[in-house]
Parts: sequence; C-alpha cells; structure tokens
Amino acid sequence: MSRVFIQVKCKYPHGEALANYIQNLAKAISYAGYEVIVATDINEEFDLATIARMNRPITVVPIVPSKDEAQCQKQKATGFCEERIGLLKEYGITEKDRVLVFWLKSEYFLNELFRFGKQIGFKIICGMLELFGPEDYPTLDKFKETEHIEGNVYLKADAILSISEYIDDYYRDRGMAAWRFPPMIDSAEHFTEPKTTDKYKFIIPSAKDSLQSMLKAFAGLKESELDRLELHLCGIDRDALDRFLTASEYARLERAVFLHDWMRYDALLSLYRQMNFMVIARKKCRRTLANFPSKVPEGMIYGVVPVVSDVGDYTKYYLEDEYDSLFIDGDSVEEIRKVLHRAVSLETEEYHRYSGNARKTAEKRFDYHVWVSQMKKMLEEI
Repeated sequence: MSRVFIQVKCKYPHGEALANYIQNLAKAISYAGYEVIVATDINEEFDLATIARMNRPITVVPIVPSKDEAQCQKQKATGFCEERIGLLKEYGITEKDRVLVFWLKSEYFLNELFRFGKQIGFKIICGMLELFGPEDYPTLDKFKETEHIEGNVYLKADAILSISEYIDDYYRDRGMAAWRFPPMIDSAEHFTEPKTTDKYKFIIPSAKDSLQSMLKAFAGLKESELDRLELHLCGIDRDALDRFLTASEYARLERAVFLHDWMRYDALLSLYRQMNFMVIARKKCRRTLANFPSKVPEGMIYGVVPVVSDVGDYTKYYLEDEYDSLFIDGDSVEEIRKVLHRAVSLETEEYHRYSGNARKTAEKRFDYHVWVSQMKKMLEEI
C-alpha cells in the first residue's frame, strides 16, 4: 500500500477550519486505498490517545515545539524542518509515496523538502485553500513574503491542490497542474433534528465577512419580521454592535440578538443543528474569489439554509438559488435586506423543503466519499 504524508500547520483535530478540511481530506485519501500519516500541531483540547482513536486508520504524528528556548527558536526558523523531514526518513519514504503540504510557509523547509523529494523520487503536492490580497496583511512586506512562497516557491511542487477555480487559474497560468477539492464532510457523523419554525434562527458565523452590512440589513427589517427571528452572532461582541450600528438600529435589533463567544467544535455543531439559516455576505476581492468557507457544508448537513453572496465556487458550482439556498447579489445593505425578507417570509412547508434540499446537497456534493475517485486520480497521475 502506498502512503500519503500530509504535512500541515493547524490545530488538529477540530481546532480551526483548516484542521476540519485536513481531517476529511485524509478520510478520502484513506478510503481511496492509501495509508495516511498526518504530521501536525495538536489541538490541546484533545489528548493523544483520543486523537489516535478518533482518526483510525489515519496516523497522527504531533509536531511539538521544544521546551528549550534556543531549540524552539531554531525549529520555528526552519519550519520544524528537522522534525518534518526526519519523519519521512523514519518511515522510509519511497518514490511510490506522496507528500501533501498545507499552510507551511518556511522557504527553508520547502526547499529542503523539494530537494529530498528529487533525491528519493516521491511527488509533492502543495495545498492552497486561500489566496489573500495586500489588504489582508499587517504590512506590505508580509504580503510580499507570502506571495513569494505561494507564487514562486510552490511552483517547485509537482501539483497544486486547490479549493476554488480562482486558485486553479492562478497556478495553471503559471504552468502548474491543479486539482480542486471543496471542503468535505462526513455525512455519517452528523444527524439532523426537526427544525422549529416558530421563530427563524439566523446565524452569522464569522466577523470576517461584511458584518456591518449584514447587521444593518437585519436592523432594517420590519418590526413584524424582527419579531419572527433570532439572530445568533459567533465571535462578535457588544462592542462590535456599537461600532457598526446606530443607537436606534441597535434598539430595534437588540431583542433578536444572541451573542456567542468562541465555541468548541462540538458546541458549534450543536448550535448549527438549531439554526434555520446561515448568512454570509462578503465584498468581492481576491480573498473572496479564492476562498470557500467550510461553514457552508458544515451547516447544510444539518439542514441549515445558506443565505450567501458569491464566495469562491459555491454559488457557481455547488448550490442552487431557491432550491437549497438563497443568493445575495453582492454585499450591500439593501441587497442583503431583500434576501433576508425573502427568507423570513417563507411558509413553514416551503422552508422545510429548502432545509431538506440543503441536507441532500451536502450529502451529494460535499461528502468525502463523493471525492474519492478524483482523489485517487490525482495521486496516481501526478
């Protein structure tokens, strides 16, 4: 059996969106007939025995910083190169094996990995799940540093694994082979509960989006519409509401708002089960075109209906307006408000049809089993 080594920097498992992406990607690779070894940082909410048990037959190898300060600084400066390359040597990697790299931006480590790959003959795939613009970085120098890694160093790989057509095009224009996989889910792990519709429960899952426009859109609904809904906000505090809303807007919206602090993954999924709609609106920019929020399939598997603007590929290739979701044209307050009005006006029977279709779409298009044959093809053809 050939092996696939996934080298990644994330809080694994379930500590962030990247960790969830990697976990389901690893399941697809394993189901395709490969032995999978994930070398990663560890989410400290889980002990190693629990991680090993919940990931079988996938092997998880923790990348652990040294307690010695000088050694720890060396590890960080080299991208934990000694530990990560050492793992491949320890497992006796051969030309039949594959290495996938995600969110590792150390040029030193990457060059050493490419050199070692040429020496042994194994193929390397660099994963690209986001592509940020200069405005997303604290300094222009940081943007240029990352752009150099992603736009130059990654070109030494044998292929790119992307999350969107925009990223595909970015690398194909540079002569790279690119294979696309959306955020995946394991449908069997998620059960649905009957949705209550006495009040429609909306969730804004992130402060990264066009939060002010979404909040003002809700505040602009009729009083009778506000009486019919709850608005759940994740990772958004009262200060943000005060910044983005006028006093009169907040006074109108206050009765409907529920604030949630940062939540563990299991608690977040429990909240998703209770929701009717998920609202994501973003301005059009490089980050928006390249991204694909994993929250969308994670919510849909619970029958949560997406109310979304164009982000990455999901409105283009995966969702269907007025079947399993409601599309927003852009991120203006008025356009968001129009679609919110449509959502809150749905009759109970019509809502349940949307919700059932959202679950069906999640199973049909995002379950990792659907992507096994494409995964196998990528690993065999590079």
